[in-house]
Amino acid sequence: MSLLIRLPLFAALLLASGSAASAPPASDDWPVADPASHGLDASKLSALDAAIKGGQAPDTTSVLVVHRGALVHEAYFNGADRSSLHNTRSLTKSVTAMLVGAAI
Repeated sequence: MSLLIRLPLFAALLLASGSAASAPPASDDWPVADPASHGLDASKLSALDAAIKGGQAPDTTSVLVVHRGALVHEAYFNGADRSSLHNTRSLTKSVTAMLVGAAI
């Protein structure tokens, strides 16, 4: 099938798959688990936190590690907390463009 046919078909499929309304999630909380219960080394996560606090990643405001559907590590830095908003729009555009390119 030529690109001139695939591209409009893909665009139509993409537009048709959207929804004007969506149901809110039942809960926005991840199940929480101990890192060791998932086979992760908690001391390495603590070392990561210490490195960030020590200034090795000065722009980092949060680290969340989700393993097999459970939140096993959550840490906030530089005045951020769970309710802090992060501007991810530019990243979202890049990832979306990459996925569309891979689909074509």
